[in-house]
Amino acid sequence: MTLDAALQRISQATGPALVAVAHTTAKQWPSEILAALQERLGRTPEDDELRVELLSIIAVITERRRRQEQGLSVTNGVSLKDLGYTFARAELEAVRDAANTVLQRTGSANMAIALAESCVGLGDLAGAERIYAVLRAENVEKLTSCTTFDKKFHAALGAAAAQGFTHLPQVRPLMEKAESCERVVWVACDRRYFEIYGDWLLDSFAARCGGAKLALHIMDVGQEGAAILTRLKLCAGHIHQVTTEETGRTFEAARAYYHAVRFIRFYEFLKTHAGTAWLWDFDTVVGDDITPLFKAMTGNDVGLWIMPARREPRSMIGAGYVGARVSPQVLDYFGRVAAYIAHFTEMDQLAWGIDQVALYACLAWTAAKLRIVPLPEQVFGRPDAMLLVAK
Repeated sequence: MTLDAALQRISQATGPALVAVAHTTAKQWPSEILAALQERLGRTPEDDELRVELLSIIAVITERRRRQEQGLSVTNGVSLKDLGYTFARAELEAVRDAANTVLQRTGSANMAIALAESCVGLGDLAGAERIYAVLRAENVEKLTSCTTFDKKFHAALGAAAAQGFTHLPQVRPLMEKAESCERVVWVACDRRYFEIYGDWLLDSFAARCGGAKLALHIMDVGQEGAAILTRLKLCAGHIHQVTTEETGRTFEAARAYYHAVRFIRFYEFLKTHAGTAWLWDFDTVVGDDITPLFKAMTGNDVGLWIMPARREPRSMIGAGYVGARVSPQVLDYFGRVAAYIAHFTEMDQLAWGIDQVALYACLAWTAAKLRIVPLPEQVFGRPDAMLLVAK
């Protein structure tokens, strides 16, 4: 796309099309795209939802551009201080104020969400919760309905984790547990995902695991348990344990269950583990020796993929790679994450992305007690990365 074509589209597009063209072309022509957005903003009425959309795009582009000018990544933060907006706070405050203005006039759910997310990006979780409480009561949108920073809710999560999660299906061993191992990579999937990505993960892990072991939780194996075991036995020397459960859920409900409840099963695993463990997405291919991933945990408690320049609770912490060096404070954090997810599982309100919401929301109650390390720079995001995605 040429610059002239991009400017023409920005002058006319709305909704997802406007967002897409602005973010795509701003990478090449940031000054020109920002100027075009500002020009359109100047001719947009104060009480128009389009004004909030334009201000939101301007805030994102500005935050990312200023980070890059400081030599900072826009995909990987180096500390919790990178959460939310650091360099474009005035621009995000403008989004918040505009969203509030339109919300008062229209009562729009979209404006309420924009207002809540702006509060999150500014670090005002109490302000965000006042909006989310209303949105949950009205059941506006599925993921929004399971986003909460409510103090009473979070205060009860520790006790809920201690009680366990008996409302979930029973977990049983699929392969006899091997001897204890200090360094473990823990993954979860269902039978279908195992059939698609299992060979990629197992073969690449065996070649570059650096002495670590693999723990697998494979859900809904059905009648294929024997075939899965046959494949796993080919690399038994690299496997720490294999467990399973039958969820009894249909495809869409099962998909939401798999991605979220893995954090409950990871917590249950951590309670039995004396060492360091990393949770990975199952569709991971190991591109290089993973020893640095475990070395990064030395002297730290939790490894997180911190995602800067974001304001949505679902996008602050990436759930694809999470590390834990077992201790009481680490179990407290992951227990709270598990209990958060379990609550909405029991309410039958699981939504895609709740895992990342829970990882972020529970940090507010535990971060002060945790030594958190960001993912090492070489983990992913470049051709020679340690971890690659198979799809």
